[in-house]
Amino acid sequence: MNFKIIYITISIFISLLSSKTILREQNDARTIIKKEFSQNRNNESIIEIDFESNTDDWYQDSSNGWQLTTESYSSPTYSYNSPDDNNSGELTTHSLYSEQITLPNLVDGEILQYSFSLNCNMPDFSQEDNPFTPGVDESLYLADYYIVSVRDVNESAWHISDYNSILNNGNNWWCGNEEDNGYLDNWYQYLDTPEITIGTNAILTADMKWAIEDFNNVNVAGTCADGWDQANVQISIDNGMTWTVIEGDDPYDFQCGYGSLSNGFDGMPGWGDIQDWHNVSFDLSNYANQTIKIRFAFYSDVGWSVGDDASLTGLQIDNIEISDEDTQYFFNDADNNSGINAMTTSGSSWVDQLYDYCDTDRPGYLSWDTYNAGDAFDGNTLMDLSSFAGKNIQFRFQTLYDGNHYNNQVENAQGNGLYIDDINIYKKSTFNPIAPSGVTGYLNSNNVYILWNDLNVSGTGDFIYDNGIFSPDHFIVLDEIQNQDAWAGTEIYTAGTSIVDSIYIYVFGAFDGKIAGFSSFGSNYNVEPDYEDELSILLLNENFELDLSEHAWVGIDVNNWTFYGSFIIAQSLSENYAVGYDPTSIPSSQSKIFLGNNWSNWADIVPTLNDPLISDGEWGIRAKLNYSSPEVTYNIYRDGILIDSGLENFEYQDDTVESGNTYTYNISALYPNGDESPLSESFTITISECDIAESGCSCDTCNSGNCIYDCGLNCIDFYNSEGQLFYLPYINNNNCDDGEDGEYDLTCNEFLNDGLDCIVDLDIDNNNIPNAFSLGQNIPNPFNPYTTIPFSVAQLSNVELKIFNALGQEVYKKSFPNLSPGNYTHQWDAKHMNSGVYIYTLRTNSGIYLKEKMLLIK
Repeated sequence: MNFKIIYITISIFISLLSSKTILREQNDARTIIKKEFSQNRNNESIIEIDFESNTDDWYQDSSNGWQLTTESYSSPTYSYNSPDDNNSGELTTHSLYSEQITLPNLVDGEILQYSFSLNCNMPDFSQEDNPFTPGVDESLYLADYYIVSVRDVNESAWHISDYNSILNNGNNWWCGNEEDNGYLDNWYQYLDTPEITIGTNAILTADMKWAIEDFNNVNVAGTCADGWDQANVQISIDNGMTWTVIEGDDPYDFQCGYGSLSNGFDGMPGWGDIQDWHNVSFDLSNYANQTIKIRFAFYSDVGWSVGDDASLTGLQIDNIEISDEDTQYFFNDADNNSGINAMTTSGSSWVDQLYDYCDTDRPGYLSWDTYNAGDAFDGNTLMDLSSFAGKNIQFRFQTLYDGNHYNNQVENAQGNGLYIDDINIYKKSTFNPIAPSGVTGYLNSNNVYILWNDLNVSGTGDFIYDNGIFSPDHFIVLDEIQNQDAWAGTEIYTAGTSIVDSIYIYVFGAFDGKIAGFSSFGSNYNVEPDYEDELSILLLNENFELDLSEHAWVGIDVNNWTFYGSFIIAQSLSENYAVGYDPTSIPSSQSKIFLGNNWSNWADIVPTLNDPLISDGEWGIRAKLNYSSPEVTYNIYRDGILIDSGLENFEYQDDTVESGNTYTYNISALYPNGDESPLSESFTITISECDIAESGCSCDTCNSGNCIYDCGLNCIDFYNSEGQLFYLPYINNNNCDDGEDGEYDLTCNEFLNDGLDCIVDLDIDNNNIPNAFSLGQNIPNPFNPYTTIPFSVAQLSNVELKIFNALGQEVYKKSFPNLSPGNYTHQWDAKHMNSGVYIYTLRTNSGIYLKEKMLLIK
């Protein structure tokens, strides 16, 4: 591979934290292509909930916004429905809580995922734009939508820690997540004292520190919210049955926090923003001589937390004391947590899975559909529950209705709400077993021969999917697709272990960004990179000056990026640096794009951009790999039934076929870990009823157009004598290479040769006359060094086969004059060629032009 020598600076990249909007936005990534869900045979269903049996352990919040119904369902005869009947003009939130679900433990190579069925009839998905706020377009935000969340029912965020302790000495009580160093969305967390009987002039004091979302620019339509996430202190005089917020000498920052509102409580006062350690005092004289409990409470809403701002560490408490002038009634400093001084923790740490809405391109729009891994555009897009393995969990389904039914994008914005049904939790292998490809076959001597591309290949090679045609006219930058977090990636299929040696990207002038590798995750690709390097590249001219008009391939060595199975090598998109593509390699098969949520096919995204300057093509991304054989065996299916297994070769002879029947074959690969791949594409063959020879047809006459022979022919010679066309079968003719036994359909009146002309280098596979010209996928592919190219001729033609390397240079040409209609194969020997992608073409004298790709790996 040729490229300019360019100075490159590489540093290991530490993941950046991406911003999350305060208000729920619509999916603005143009179009996210829904990945077709393929139910892998290795999926093991663990828990299925269809609401047909006991639902007593399902419950809802006090809004009573959900109901078990038979009005509509995915599986007979029940579903849950949250009616869209809020006409109050105020935002309402309705929460449905599942029963507790015990998840199994996992072993290496397993994940837990889930799906659910839904019917979404919530047409008022878009807010109205407020003309009095010209700087904000409210129509970009959601009006009616739904949220799915999960929690570990036994997990409390409050715990004893020495994190950020006072003067870095001793422990404190911390409401935060150790792994993330802060708090998450959708929390309500409580730290409670035991019951304490106090005297007449008791005072509560505590050292407190918090780092919480600020309370600026709060505007939640239909609510009293004047703050976001919040902390406060509460008191109970009935052993925790009811609680009242109390205020100390540090006044609350606001009176109606959205943290409490979004969790289903009345709006409460609270503190926000960031405050370092300080002592807060509360006068308890109004509760003289009563038995009380004190609660330190924390609430976070649906939209902003440590994942968006690393400074949001949460709420911390230390040195909790209740006393008066003479008596200390209670003390806890997190270093003496026993007996009467013990604190109790409770609450809920909901983890948002996804949020979505009802529009034409979203799952479940006005009809029942299954919400699967890869369908979400935000949050846990892979619907992965693996972090909850071995725990008791609970689902929460929330609907949020804005209190009106107006949406200028639809005719009637009043709907029936959201229906859910058929929750399925299943185990799945993290390995995505690749199926065999290139399945083809032919009939010979009453046997069907099936061939496919062998997966058991090893070696070192360059994986190139473009044609090497790049120019400054064909590239994209980030602002052209209007997304803040994007990757352009090349999907690389390997069945075994691959170690990336180096990566090549096509650079226009300069590049300052990242390259990354994303592994497969079941049937999807990870949305977070497994490997990531930061690059700074400048293209210099011969005077060692920056020249932005320069464009060239740049090679980058990487440190043994290792993948098992298919993966993606990607280049970051930005506003200032271009990612090039080859517009001649279309339709693209390997180009992927990540628009902040899921991987999609670039070929599917291009039409949605409505930009004539952007077209399809393979990215300027290549890779050099060391790859090893997965050591698979093969299973062969005929008409959906397994007929043989454990095959080590990549061909099969079926000798149990009968004439007059049609057979469909599929191949699967069985991997050493026991995973079986999905079935390959199908190959179908029809075996016709036919005579051995036509009546009136012999070796020196031909009354009709076609003569059918079922015999061993080494070659067929055609000649013209006195204006009459004849043919002669030759056995062991020295002028021809040996052919194969089989049934041949010879058309007498379409050959124009003068004298003896032997057709060589072609195998005629069967007697099916094609009705169209075609150029098939070479077999095997990848190959080394021999491969067979199949093609079909629909009418008498002069045929020319050419092969080009990735630079567009012709490396091979073969002409076949006066080919009769039929199906042919031609073998190419590439032992003198370099590894890489090659383009092969078929052209006829009637103007037919066909093109395919193949991959040589040495």
